[in-house]
Amino acid sequence: MWGAMGGAAMFGLGLALAQPDRPVVVFTGDGEMLMGLGALSTIATTRPSNLSVVVLDNERYGETGSQHTHTAAGVDLAAVARACGFERTTTVREASGIPALRADLHAGGNPLLAVVKVALTADPMTLPPRDGTYLKNRMRAALLGPTAIYE
Repeated sequence: MWGAMGGAAMFGLGLALAQPDRPVVVFTGDGEMLMGLGALSTIATTRPSNLSVVVLDNERYGETGSQHTHTAAGVDLAAVARACGFERTTTVREASGIPALRADLHAGGNPLLAVVKVALTADPMTLPPRDGTYLKNRMRAALLGPTAIYE
């Protein structure tokens, strides 16, 4: 969700509530999650058992020039989620922690907030599509199958 401005976790919550029999994993960045901190309390109190939020934390605002985010100054998003009521949180700092995270993602139960610390790299900027109709159809096809686009 390019340009989500803090809305990715709430979008995931809506999807998890609408599709309770399907696991939903939201991948977002630290800057985007910092803009949507209120979502953590809403998710924690709603407790969808099929929702996980994975924050890829490079401690930078990538879209606006690589300024430090608050996580670079010590804000701990997993601790914030725990304070909001998340019973399942984790922070992965090494690649060796990924298998345990994968198991946590598949375990279900209460919502999960996972922070994955990643290195800052000089990757080329790639912007996703911005065509609303295309994005809507892609989402419908992913959730309901390719024929759902025409229904």
